[in-house]
Amino acid sequence: MSAWPIDTLLYTGVLIGLVLALRRPVGRFFGPQLAYALWALPFLRLLLPPIVLPASFAPTPEPVAAALPAASVTAEPPIMAGLAEASVKDSPVVLPAAPAWEWADLIAVASSLWAGVALAFLVWRVVTYRQMRRALLEGARPVGEIGKIRLVETPALAAPIAFGVLDKVIALPPLFMAQRDIAARDLAIEHELAHHKGHDLLANMAAQPLLALHWFNPLAWYGWRAMRRDQEAACDA
Repeated sequence: MSAWPIDTLLYTGVLIGLVLALRRPVGRFFGPQLAYALWALPFLRLLLPPIVLPASFAPTPEPVAAALPAASVTAEPPIMAGLAEASVKDSPVVLPAAPAWEWADLIAVASSLWAGVALAFLVWRVVTYRQMRRALLEGARPVGEIGKIRLVETPALAAPIAFGVLDKVIALPPLFMAQRDIAARDLAIEHELAHHKGHDLLANMAAQPLLALHWFNPLAWYGWRAMRRDQEAACDA
């Protein structure tokens, strides 16, 4: 495995744990918007190259000649050399048995498994998102537009939901625009508008490679759910 996945896996995991520890006190003292903004830290680390320490931090290797004992560099007497050569010719050659698995082989297998599951996870997320979008828009009825954001009513929903990064949509339950409580209706739509204005859908998509990288890490999945809660709190605020 190259340095980038290992380095990124380590540091993003540390940053996820750090944000989980800070999000509640930051939200209490500075508001939910700033607590939600903390989740940008693991995302930014995902985009950075591996951290390279300065050359001065590397240990200085000792000279090979100085490390060898004095007796090992002395010349062997000719008579002893001849006896040793004769004994080597007469004795059978026994090669050491190669180990069944080397550490390099185990690391290669583990890396392939990790990368395969991560790729399968990303494909699964893309497929399920496209299926959800198709199901919500199938049979949907347009009810208005707010800027470039389409409002539709669909029988596939019981509560409003925002989706789409390029083609932005707010999907509403049937007859949502005709309900009598206009204030509650407008607040619900404003909440979904806040998701689009804050680019929350793009943040959710950007989180998928990070989740794929940490598919085996329960801390990352807990962090994903915590980020979604902070996202909703920021929109409510």
